[in-house]
Amino acid sequence: MINSATRELVRQRAHGQCEYCRIHEDDEPYSFHLEHIIPIKHGGNDDPSNLAWSCHNCNLGKGANLAGRLRDQTVPLFHPRQQKWNRHFRWIGPVLAGKTKRGLATVQVLNINADDRVRLRDVLIYSCRFPPVLDEYLVVAGDSKNARRKPLDASYARTESVLFSMYSDLLHRRTT
Repeated sequence: MINSATRELVRQRAHGQCEYCRIHEDDEPYSFHLEHIIPIKHGGNDDPSNLAWSCHNCNLGKGANLAGRLRDQTVPLFHPRQQKWNRHFRWIGPVLAGKTKRGLATVQVLNINADDRVRLRDVLIYSCRFPPVLDEYLVVAGDSKNARRKPLDASYARTESVLFSMYSDLLHRRTT
């Protein structure tokens, strides 16, 4: 059993964001999970170096997977403790694109671009809550190398009730 101090360490290290899709825990209706990067059944352990903060959807998609299949090739999944997120992924609006085989396999296996997840990110982008804040600056335009950055101010305050209402409407429309 993982203790609460370890759980909080992993959560703080990730700044409350999923280490795969980068959604913030405040923007998801389901609790986040401590995810074993290398599952126990494959020889992993409960050490913080093998734990990632993961949203419900990414954790369910990853399960015990260590790799995915791309064009008949087995490709390892992204490892948040050993690799840089920006090396393997980039945002194209609300869609997460893999920049490497590892990034492509991770997006595919974790089902990161499922319709409901893309719609949620679209709502969050519209409300200036996504993509995630990097180094206390919001990426305003351009790719990660040439982006203009704008310091955060009070106009980016979170409006939970409005967003959850919009997200609930989207989910309701999907199920009816």
